[in-house]
Amino acid sequence: MPSLRDRLATAGCLVGTIVSTDSTIVAEAVAIAGIDWVFFDLEHSTSTLATVQRQMQAIAGRAASVIRIGAPDPLSVSKALDTGCDGVIVPQVNSAAQARSLVAAAKYPPLGARGVGMARANEYGASFADYLAHANTRTALIPQIESREAVAAIDEIVAVPGIDGVFIGPYDLSSSLGHPGEVRHPDVVDAITRVRRAAHGAGLPLGIFAATDALIAEYRDVVQLLLIGTDVGRLMRSVQETVAAARRT
Repeated sequence: MPSLRDRLATAGCLVGTIVSTDSTIVAEAVAIAGIDWVFFDLEHSTSTLATVQRQMQAIAGRAASVIRIGAPDPLSVSKALDTGCDGVIVPQVNSAAQARSLVAAAKYPPLGARGVGMARANEYGASFADYLAHANTRTALIPQIESREAVAAIDEIVAVPGIDGVFIGPYDLSSSLGHPGEVRHPDVVDAITRVRRAAHGAGLPLGIFAATDALIAEYRDVVQLLLIGTDVGRLMRSVQETVAAARRT
């Protein structure tokens, strides 16, 4: 399978979903269903790198894997990449200085200073040399923009060498702007537009979370990484719709 970065350069929009459970069956089923990429969430779930790595083994070759770590911590970036994921999304990146520290953790020299070790990413050493030679161009480091401070600094953040895209967290962004949950509030829409223009101006892919079908339709033509809800949310919605239909009949 082409790398996530290669697909971002050639595809119009890659559709993904959040997997917040630690079930290998759920992850595998989502990949079999035809999703382009799976967003493994370590920020708002009880999952761990160990459980996510097993889920990645279940979907290998079917979909790209992206891990959102729990905090903008450089060590967490390098440990996530050691699982062999295709990319890492880092929450709460609010400045270019933060972005540079994350690049240092995500990229091998000369671009960064990522630690070198045997891990699943290099087949536990079996493809050690090849991985070191190509990891910088095959894996993606994507800051998540979700605060007033991040929007103010977006031009500086996207200019940091080694950043491979940006991802908008609209709900945290709405809260930071004083409108919790109101992702269609004019202030939030303006902030999203500012981030979109900065990313496109820098030639970087843009991603965003879309919780509803209306938002999916709105965003699909302007982003390259579209996240269409969560595993648990879609399960609940499907059951609710089926129950409602059964009761009507």
